Amino acid sequence: MVIDKSKRFQFTERSERAKYIGEVYKRALIGKVADIGSSESDLRKYVSGEYIGIDILDTPEIDITVDLEKEKIPIDDNTMDCVVCTDVLEHVNNFHEVFEELLRISKRYIIISVPNAFNYEVIFRIWFGLNLKFYGLPADRPDDRHKWFMSHSDSENFFKINANKYNYSVIDSYGHPLRYRGFKGKLILFFVWLLSFGKYNQLSTMSSWVLLEKNN
Repeated sequence: MVIDKSKRFQFTERSERAKYIGEVYKRALIGKVADIGSSESDLRKYVSGEYIGIDILDTPEIDITVDLEKEKIPIDDNTMDCVVCTDVLEHVNNFHEVFEELLRISKRYIIISVPNAFNYEVIFRIWFGLNLKFYGLPADRPDDRHKWFMSHSDSENFFKINANKYNYSVIDSYGHPLRYRGFKGKLILFFVWLLSFGKYNQLSTMSSWVLLEKNN
């Protein structure tokens, strides 16, 4: 198995997410690895081969600076053994074009995660008119925001439907659950389950993860 499901754990910070990827997808992080939206390039220490951190930021931690909404990724076709793109696609208007770029530069694996905007925390905030970090209308123009309001099922269907079109296989599709907050968190999830009307997986998922493998 490419994925070690026993290594899955709850996380909140970027550095923890890098550890999550490094442990769960360790067998996919082989050879040349491109990390799209790498930020501080925390994933670098979990890659034994060549690591390329790519981001819109221009900092010492970044190997290639690129604006995905304006530029192509400056890497040749089918040259990366694994391409990682977590919590990035929802930030760009050209979601579909950037997805094609990930497929273009990879010659085998692509790891992608996107947020589930229909989890119970978001729905509760909308219902009670509370602030949403990456949505809504703040007084000042934000530096960053989510440009796609998608559910876990939206994401799952997108990657499944496009498999034949782009000639890849979905090796794994996983709804990463919302972080639990002790007894209170478990109690909330119990009531979410009780009132979910069969939609518990949708409501309790924080982010949607997929591992894709290109077919040769």
